[in-house]
Amino acid sequence: MDGFDQVADLIKTAHYEVLFSIMHWDADEDNLSPGSRISKALSDLYQQVKANPEAYPRGLTVKILLGNYPNLSTLEMGDQIWNVVQDLVHMGVETMDDPAIGWKVEVANYKGSFPHSHTKFIVVDGKTLMSAGFNIAWDHLPKDNPSGKGIDMTDLGIVLSGPVAQTGVTVFDEMWQGANQLICEDLLQGDLRHLKNTCTWESASVSHLPESLKIFLPGDTATAVALYRTTDYKESDDAYHAALASAQYSIDAIHANFTAELICVVNLVFPGVCNFNNSLPYMQSLVDAIVQNGAYVRVLVEKENMNGMENQVGVQILQEELDRRGLEDHLEIRFFKGRLHTKSVMIDDRLLIIGSQNFHYSSISEGGLNEFNIVTDAPEALVIYQDMFEYYWQQALPVDELK
Repeated sequence: MDGFDQVADLIKTAHYEVLFSIMHWDADEDNLSPGSRISKALSDLYQQVKANPEAYPRGLTVKILLGNYPNLSTLEMGDQIWNVVQDLVHMGVETMDDPAIGWKVEVANYKGSFPHSHTKFIVVDGKTLMSAGFNIAWDHLPKDNPSGKGIDMTDLGIVLSGPVAQTGVTVFDEMWQGANQLICEDLLQGDLRHLKNTCTWESASVSHLPESLKIFLPGDTATAVALYRTTDYKESDDAYHAALASAQYSIDAIHANFTAELICVVNLVFPGVCNFNNSLPYMQSLVDAIVQNGAYVRVLVEKENMNGMENQVGVQILQEELDRRGLEDHLEIRFFKGRLHTKSVMIDDRLLIIGSQNFHYSSISEGGLNEFNIVTDAPEALVIYQDMFEYYWQQALPVDELK
């Protein structure tokens, strides 16, 4: 059972509403894709509502928001929305709108293009929230998956129930309002050409059942807040970086990216073009935690492809700055064994941040992508993360071995 199965199970618990924001949704082949599993869960939910409508007296609404991600192979913006519709059809969702039972599926593309939305989160019934780093994509499947498309890419999500879910509702609404919504009257004719000829577009508007807007109090004592950043709103960046700088003892991070400014990739060819003056705020916060509090920082990063090359530059810039200050023994960075897509940090074994935001110029810059994180001190989550980090840390490769 993997994260996609867990997402599917979470969706099927809904009684009123599912809000699903996701950047990327791969096309299916042979009903083996993650998208087919999510769509099967939605189909099961549809059949539950049809078979037992009295259990859903207010009906059930599902809203899926794609990130309007640019497809580099087709040079089209947001064409992955058709993958969602096709998956729904193939998995047995007969209609987007069945007023007799109150069933409704709404699918839309985020209105922004440059930048697009990079968020990955789900809100169920306004009381349960998932924040994650993974897309609905083949890459996250095992290499031995029958599709042959998996690359064992590791990623992470976190699910919490409580008032924090209402922040998720608010964030979803901010992105949904004015989104480009696809209206398909006839899903029974599931041919893609037919759908493209008959479906229409309209501007999405926000609506909720009152049951989905109630604060849910689970009776626990854990703290949880959500951080949302856009090209216009940067307060969550400030909060994230302040949390890093506040570390008194330790920072344990698993981040696919660890970059400086975009231009710094030229250091691979012309060493010394960039230095710590070209670092990003997260890196400056790590140095502040070390200099001011003596914190010990451990980071696991991706080593492959372009991410790996940019990460080597970022790592070197940070190491050189700490060397200059005589604090090099406060930092250890290792390359993750295998492919990595995770974005997570644990501070002082007391605070955990998990979501979509990378240590990357695209996620932190003055413009930058839409990002969403959950911050929590939930004890169970902290223990799980500690064990997971140590497991991966022991397998990892010290960056010095690649020099």
